[in-house]
Amino acid sequence: MGRDSGVRREERRAEMAVSDLVFAGGREGYFFALDARTGELLWKGNIGGQVSAGPMSYAVNGRQHVAIAAGSALFVYALRQ
Repeated sequence: MGRDSGVRREERRAEMAVSDLVFAGGREGYFFALDARTGELLWKGNIGGQVSAGPMSYAVNGRQHVAIAAGSALFVYALRQ
């Protein structure tokens, strides 16, 4: 992660890159989207539980999705086209 992201290394537990984005989840219960080139924090959401697995990416009908498990829940986000 870039130095401009504001996301401390100890907050991150799992990372994954998709296109020009980096996704990361951490033990603090947050899921982040960062610019892969600059490290700029683009989005941060509270997913309510400690990340229990690395993020995963998949496509449905040509639309890219990112999923992350936290606690006993699975969160899925559709990326903008």
